[in-house]
Amino acid sequence: MKNKYIYAVIGLLLVLLFMIGYQGKDTKKFHGRKNTYQLLDYKQFNELKEDQEVILIDVRSFLEYSTGHIEGAINIPLNSITESDDLTKLFSDKKAIYVFYCHSGNRSKTASELLLETGYENIFDLGGIQSYPGPIVKDSTK
Repeated sequence: MKNKYIYAVIGLLLVLLFMIGYQGKDTKKFHGRKNTYQLLDYKQFNELKEDQEVILIDVRSFLEYSTGHIEGAINIPLNSITESDDLTKLFSDKKAIYVFYCHSGNRSKTASELLLETGYENIFDLGGIQSYPGPIVKDSTK
């Protein structure tokens, strides 16, 4: 009789371990995240862009942005975000996929955390442009 209980417990543990392992795979594919933002590297960023529509936000100042930015990025300086009394004016869709970056990663982290705290669901942090190995656009177009 004790053996039946032991086998049942072992079986239950194996099922739980399988479920935990499966959930981890979903996270790597950018699904099923709640109440957190995810740091992305260059490769992950490109994979995400291939699979989904992404809104790329450069949170540096306009002067920094105009000296070089990632192609397709929109410039919304961090102070515009932190001083906004209604973030939906800047970021209208709370379910859209927002990817933030700055110079070193500090401002993008702040922006990511702020949007997450105010109910946005799909927040990613690319970190700093200084470590971005992809092409940089050097124009002042917003």
